[in-house]
Amino acid sequence: MSSSTVHFGLQGRVVIVTGASQGIGEACVRRLVKDGAAVALWDVADGPGQALADALPKASLNDLKPEDVLRQRWAREHEGEPPADLLAAFHQLLGEAQADPEAT
Repeated sequence: MSSSTVHFGLQGRVVIVTGASQGIGEACVRRLVKDGAAVALWDVADGPGQALADALPKASLNDLKPEDVLRQRWAREHEGEPPADLLAAFHQLLGEAQADPEAT
């Protein structure tokens, strides 16, 4: 008997899903978790995102943040931390209103 079920074998992998809290994003999250991935849920809809996170096994969640990815990428090519203006522009791009730490 053959099975038509596909398994991707994602144990030990971290997968970032944007738009993760509803619709196709949520379906992707649930499938990735089923296949063993640790999932970073990225979405602007905090309420539905938290509800999804609460419904998933805690071991399947990863708290990787967009800024972490930027910092890791920066560290591969440069010394030190990313410049404050780059971080500010990054947060602005993400729609996160944050005060400029150097403005005070």
